[in-house]
Amino acid sequence: MYGARMLVQGGSVLGVVPKSGWPTVLIVIVDYLLVVPSLLFWAELSIGNFRRLSQVGALVGAAIGIMGLGLFFTTGSSDRLLPYNHLLAICMLLVVGIVAGVPKPSRKFLVIQSRVLGICMPVIASVALCVNLGGLLGFRPPPYIEPPAFALFVLSIEYVAA
Repeated sequence: MYGARMLVQGGSVLGVVPKSGWPTVLIVIVDYLLVVPSLLFWAELSIGNFRRLSQVGALVGAAIGIMGLGLFFTTGSSDRLLPYNHLLAICMLLVVGIVAGVPKPSRKFLVIQSRVLGICMPVIASVALCVNLGGLLGFRPPPYIEPPAFALFVLSIEYVAA
């Protein structure tokens, strides 16, 4: 989902995406729902209270996303509930960054112990925090920080999976 949104945004800038409304719709859908699979991913990699927190966060994110998309499709307003979505993402990113990056919580709450995740996730969480804080506070972070962070995330997850 994240990669598709980046591709559409980049394609719009380069002028290779058609001038129809579907790119905007895709971006809004991803903006509202990205937190759900992200938290479900962490729920699968975790145990105990962190697993439950990730599951509850995914449910809250789904509720915000469904209501936000409902408002978008009925009123055309794409950002009325995004601050709540950003706030949820910020809170969960802080928790994920700490759990993945600090050895003691990592051993306690994560199923897979990995130095790669321990090193990469705090960096990725920091970039995602910057992006979500920007959305919450109304500033756009530089466009060049998300693609390398996304690539780092994909590579670290692939390493752990391998």
